[in-house]
Amino acid sequence: MREFPCLVTILVLCAVAQAKAQAQIAPRTEAVTVRAGTPQKVAFYPAAKRDCTRTPLPEIRLLDEPRHGKLVVRRASITAAANSACPGQTIPGQLVLFIAKSGYQGKDSALYAVRVADQDAQVRLDVRVTASPSTSGRMIDL
Repeated sequence: MREFPCLVTILVLCAVAQAKAQAQIAPRTEAVTVRAGTPQKVAFYPAAKRDCTRTPLPEIRLLDEPRHGKLVVRRASITAAANSACPGQTIPGQLVLFIAKSGYQGKDSALYAVRVADQDAQVRLDVRVTASPSTSGRMIDL
């Protein structure tokens, strides 16, 4: 019966160590400039390694929402460049877009987590929102 409390203690310590390791992921900071009311590509995370071997679709979770817009994640595909390891191939992945509220100008930020092929990362976006090029035309509703 003494083995059971020891096993529970070991499992609890392992869970605490894993939680600390996940909490210690330091976010990478990316600075972007966007126009108000216009979707802006922030990042693309491919479902493939550099040698074009397919991987599962990256997982992206929003951790801290922007105050003056929104972060949108969409499935998308790109065509690999001619000078890449797999020229002309279509590569699926996750596209991250930032859409600032129409009429807003100033600073904003967001934090999201990315899991690509069993590797975790966090990205903090420092966003500078500039005026729309024109007030006429189609605006995006948020």
